[in-house]
Amino acid sequence: MPLSGFGGNNVNVGASSTTPFGRFGRPGVPGTVVLIPGRPGTSPTDFRTFNASTDGFNFAPDNYLATPQERTAVYAQARYNITDNIRFSTTAMINERRSSQQLAAIPFTLGPIFGNTVTVSPQNFFNPFGVGSPAPSTAIRSSRASSSKTATGSTFRAASTARSTCSTVRSRGT
Repeated sequence: MPLSGFGGNNVNVGASSTTPFGRFGRPGVPGTVVLIPGRPGTSPTDFRTFNASTDGFNFAPDNYLATPQERTAVYAQARYNITDNIRFSTTAMINERRSSQQLAAIPFTLGPIFGNTVTVSPQNFFNPFGVGSPAPSTAIRSSRASSSKTATGSTFRAASTARSTCSTVRSRGT
């Protein structure tokens, strides 16, 4: 989680190094590049060198700091003496929970350092660099792929008992 008082996009203090529009390595070129905001990404000039101080992804706004939840509970207990020796008792309980979860998008990563390689043809429309395979380390995070979920759970429990007591009277013959 990014530290307080620092820019939220600073990789050196907690931001993710995977960016919403990609971070790409190119064979034979040191370092990685990122898409310049507002550019289409169809030409190598649409990219600039990745800067760890400003180009990270601040995932904190996409995650809930505390999970919002609402709980409702009802509990009831009753006892009734039917006679001096017979007693009826019952308990009932119901719980309901509603909660929401929201998580930042998970990055899609390719390349040898992530345990996989992908071949991208230099002629591929989605390869603006014109360099062939293997594709170097690439990390892409979709800013629209964050996960949001609302859950509801209910529990109902009821139990009843009837008890009777009896006493035995013994008499001794004389």
